[in-house]
Amino acid sequence: MLFRSQNQPLSPAEQGFAAAAAGLKYFNIPVNSADPKREQVEAVRTALEQINGPVFVHCQGGGRACTMALLVSEPNFTPEQTMKQAETAGFPITNPVSVQFVAEILGRKSRHRAELATISPCKAGRLFNAPSRV
Repeated sequence: MLFRSQNQPLSPAEQGFAAAAAGLKYFNIPVNSADPKREQVEAVRTALEQINGPVFVHCQGGGRACTMALLVSEPNFTPEQTMKQAETAGFPITNPVSVQFVAEILGRKSRHRAELATISPCKAGRLFNAPSRV
């Protein structure tokens, strides 16, 4: 799964070919940190439902990937818990747009939030079993 910015060395197609060659499923879900969308959180959730093994979620700096992964894997967290977990993982959420987005997604009791909660803890836990920043 990929959150791509414009200056990454491989195109989405090249990353897809590399993932396929390694036997991995590949999902390209572009996320603009200046304008994240609820639909992107749903796309991450949908992608995770299709994977039965380890998950590698990345973006250029890690912040977008961490934010999206936490929103999907911990839908019952408060915004404050999400911020703390992101900081613990080495990717503090400091972008004001991202902070507001997390508050909007987790602050509402909605059908969407209930849908996010349907990911099994086992699947969601795979997102954070890897070491933090290398």
